[in-house]
Amino acid sequence: MLGENYYLDSLMGYFISLKMI
Repeated sequence: MLGENYYLDSLMGYFISLKMI
């Protein structure tokens, strides 16, 4: 389950990065 959580966190960070730009 740790991998899934890490994937979700990475995805959210990716979207936040797009919003910042």
